[in-house]
Amino acid sequence: MDGIEKIIDRISSDAQREIDDVLAAAQAEAEKITAKYQAQAKAEAVELAVAAGAVRETVEIIEAEDVPLAYYPGNTNRVKIKAAGDLCTA
Repeated sequence: MDGIEKIIDRISSDAQREIDDVLAAAQAEAEKITAKYQAQAKAEAVELAVAAGAVRETVEIIEAEDVPLAYYPGNTNRVKIKAAGDLCTA
């Protein structure tokens, strides 16, 4: 074809999955309906991320949500914590 220097074929789906696996971070989330256990939910999210394959030293809390639940008695909140870290390759 005139004027075309190089044709790049699309990457195969198997190769794309391998690339995605290398770039992916292991992550997990913990959700509790409680008024006072946000620290426990954070620790649980970290442990779940490690169990999912994250390197413990790289795990960070990437999202935290604390929503009051008007339909529960007292001062009750839904605490949702998401933790992620680098995927262990060893």
